[in-house]
Amino acid sequence: MGIQTTAEFFEIDKMEKELLPVLNIKLYLINVNYIPTNEAALKQLKGKDYQLNIMNGTCHFPMLEHPNELNLILRQDISTIEKDLN
Repeated sequence: MGIQTTAEFFEIDKMEKELLPVLNIKLYLINVNYIPTNEAALKQLKGKDYQLNIMNGTCHFPMLEHPNELNLILRQDISTIEKDLN
């Protein structure tokens, strides 16, 4: 699967640059600190229309490495979204 999707990885940043500015919803991101989030680019593309949650001490599999922490962040974000909808 990795070999078949490798070419697409080099196109993701181009798609993000096109699509993020026109996406008319707030983004709720749960990122890991293993690779720092390029928040300068995020601010440039989305302004302030995002919520960034950073999980420490994990990498590609936070759902396996720290499921309780991930679930807590998910519940908080879902609760915020529900409140914003009402």
